[in-house]
Amino acid sequence: MSEISTDIPCPVCEAKALIIRSIDLDIPYFGKTCQTTLFCKKCGYKHNDFMISELKEPMRFEVCVESQEDLNIKVVRSASATVTVPELGMKVEPGVVSEGYISNVEGVLRRFGDAVEQAMRFSKGTDEEPASAEKGKEVLEGIDSVIAGKEGITIVIEDPFGNSAILSPKAKKRPLTEEELEGLKTGMAIADVVRDRERDQ
Repeated sequence: MSEISTDIPCPVCEAKALIIRSIDLDIPYFGKTCQTTLFCKKCGYKHNDFMISELKEPMRFEVCVESQEDLNIKVVRSASATVTVPELGMKVEPGVVSEGYISNVEGVLRRFGDAVEQAMRFSKGTDEEPASAEKGKEVLEGIDSVIAGKEGITIVIEDPFGNSAILSPKAKKRPLTEEELEGLKTGMAIADVVRDRERDQ
């Protein structure tokens, strides 16, 4: 692992105390990656991401979670990926604070649950609180049901930079279409690159 001290201001506390840590990983079925972490020595801010050592094409992964055993399926999500669970009405899109991570299906669901609970806390005392609380409770119950093995779901990961994966023989994998790319966050620019590449061939 390498570590570099910088004088870059922290995006949270603005102290010039950011450290960049990086480690090379060789992930089975996926290839060589570099995990990078920004860490602020003053306030503890942390941001993770993964970069693939090789150029990857835009990809879509999908896996059906049908048992508690499937909760152990490994998931690699880069900061550029959109993660969707259609049955629970959940979607996480890339943004300024998006993080990459290596987890499993259960970990992905618990991340969704944490985000739902946070949204419910933020809506307290607002006009949106009743609807937010009802929807949040419904989603959290759905997550608990899946983790208990009572319900099945589908997890879809779409990454315009190809830096994500679902590591399981059960997972379906295919390139993203141009239309799918244009519908994704960060996808428009990638669609232009794909068109340019096709013209050059």
